[in-house]
Amino acid sequence: MLIKYFLGHKKALTLCGGCLVIALTLFPMFYRSWAFGSDAWGLTVIALLDPEELPWSPSDFNSLAIRPAVAYWLLTNFDWPYERCGKAMTAMGGCSQPLVNL
Repeated sequence: MLIKYFLGHKKALTLCGGCLVIALTLFPMFYRSWAFGSDAWGLTVIALLDPEELPWSPSDFNSLAIRPAVAYWLLTNFDWPYERCGKAMTAMGGCSQPLVNL
């Protein structure tokens, strides 16, 4: 009975499986971007990076989902990065230091 169900829904299962693979592939890159670039410290570091040296591959450990130009735009146009301390900066103990020290 279960085999009949899977055989009758091949397209839907293939599409769901493909979406799951894409989501699991991109998740580490987006998680690193959120953990590191969710506050003013992290966005400032990302904005100072050279765009040519920042990979865009989700399998690369150094890749981020946010580009330096976007990080700069977020810093100049929104207040929310300055209102919080992100996960990476909390772990490094950098939340108590002013942003000018960077």
